[in-house]
Amino acid sequence: MTHHPAEATLHALVDGELSPSAAVTLEAHVAACAECAATVASLERLARMAARAPSEVLPPEASWPAISDAIRTTAQVAMERPVWSRVARLRRSMRTSASRALAAAVVIVLLGTAAGIHALRTSGVEPTPRITTAGERTARDESLALGELLRELEARRPLLAPQTISTVEAQLRAINDAIEATQQALEADPRNPHLAAMLEHSRRSREQFLRTTLSLAAEL
Repeated sequence: MTHHPAEATLHALVDGELSPSAAVTLEAHVAACAECAATVASLERLARMAARAPSEVLPPEASWPAISDAIRTTAQVAMERPVWSRVARLRRSMRTSASRALAAAVVIVLLGTAAGIHALRTSGVEPTPRITTAGERTARDESLALGELLRELEARRPLLAPQTISTVEAQLRAINDAIEATQQALEADPRNPHLAAMLEHSRRSREQFLRTTLSLAAEL
């Protein structure tokens, strides 16, 4: 083999999808090509990270009715069904192995927020009022930080496999849908401190998801 194989072919090698004869030929090329060897090493590292991720990112099926009830009761508005349907889509979108490697932490954090809010609501304890300080990020600062992360992700797009890009974009759409649904619920009930806390935490989780994704991409 005198030319570099396509990245998709290297992915197929790592995933064990090539025929035995094709795999032997490609492995011989990789052994003699430093560039392809580095690419394969990066792909294998990503595969190991995916293998270490939990087999189920999300809680057992039996846990979802309780989470659903917490969201519905917290919102107390007509937005209850859209909120839950979007969270359900988030749940379904996290089922692939690539998603587990990239999004396990942020999903667990988001669901932990719902569980925490449910605990506060059932205990009758109100969230502590937040005091804005000079050092706290403004909405503009948050928007700028998000824009910078998205631009950096776009710059790294050529380095990522198409499946990885598709997974990341699907997670961002799902998280953005959940944030939008919470914003709409908060507009209908602007004095609800639980919804406000959920919205802030979801936004921070979105930022953390992007930072985690970029950190993984930097290792490739």
